[in-house]
Amino acid sequence: MYNYEKLSEIPKEQKSVLKERLGDYKDYSMNLINDTLNSYEQELNELEQFKDLTVEYKFPGKKVITLKPESIKQAYVELDRVTNYGEGSDVTAIFKQAGRFVRGYMNRQWVFPRTMYDID
Repeated sequence: MYNYEKLSEIPKEQKSVLKERLGDYKDYSMNLINDTLNSYEQELNELEQFKDLTVEYKFPGKKVITLKPESIKQAYVELDRVTNYGEGSDVTAIFKQAGRFVRGYMNRQWVFPRTMYDID
């Protein structure tokens, strides 16, 4: 949590954030400047969660294998390898991002979560 008392205490990187968000930030109070920096930091922390991708593989009669790929592309490549490029393997794969189910692969078909727009 930021609590600067003077403009001279603010690092250059954060001054560029202030300039982008407030324009001429020197005209604003230190309370508003600190609040702006705190909200920016909170936004970054929330966005960081969405990078947290995990894929859980479950083979029949075996334990669950959890992998943390660096990108969705890498996750798809790994799924291709595990399923022998779609030719076999009764694997179930669950893709999660920030701990939430985003898609799955089961019985050689993609499964997506229901949305509020789905009609029964």
